[in-house]
Amino acid sequence: MTIVSINEPATVPAGTFMTVRYTKTMNSGRGQVFDEFWKSIEHGVTVKRNSTQPGSVATELLVAIR
Repeated sequence: MTIVSINEPATVPAGTFMTVRYTKTMNSGRGQVFDEFWKSIEHGVTVKRNSTQPGSVATELLVAIR
């Protein structure tokens, strides 16, 4: 994994969080997979994730935190 930035604000439905943004690239049997994560510094959870694979793109957003 590669850290892209530290203390980057990320706004998702659950709110705005200060995050560490990092990327991960892997090779699979179907081709290259590129993932990008924003992890909350305070809560230690991923608040946003983008995943790009051959033939698909997905985004996950945190909608609530307790």
